[in-house]
Amino acid sequence: MREVCLVLVVLAITVVHADPMGEERDAKQAELDAACEEAREKKIALERARHIEECVETEMFADRETCERFYANYGESAAGRAPLYYDLPECEEAHEYRNSYRNPDR
Repeated sequence: MREVCLVLVVLAITVVHADPMGEERDAKQAELDAACEEAREKKIALERARHIEECVETEMFADRETCERFYANYGESAAGRAPLYYDLPECEEAHEYRNSYRNPDR
């Protein structure tokens, strides 16, 4: 019985003291993911604005607000389309870091 209690205490300590490297890795991944999304949004915002202006000029819809709603999710995954610009350097770095746990030398 004493051994069982000792094992339970060790397990409890292990759970309480989570892997600090895992927390650091998660923080770094979050930082890289945020940089990726920021870079994507900068690029997408320019294209979205261009599409909205083209929509207004060609009177694709009745008013600007409708054009803005139509292009609100431009660049994101929709209707079976892949999201845009995950090939930017910031996104590739985030992807490589996410997969680097398989190679501890990275």
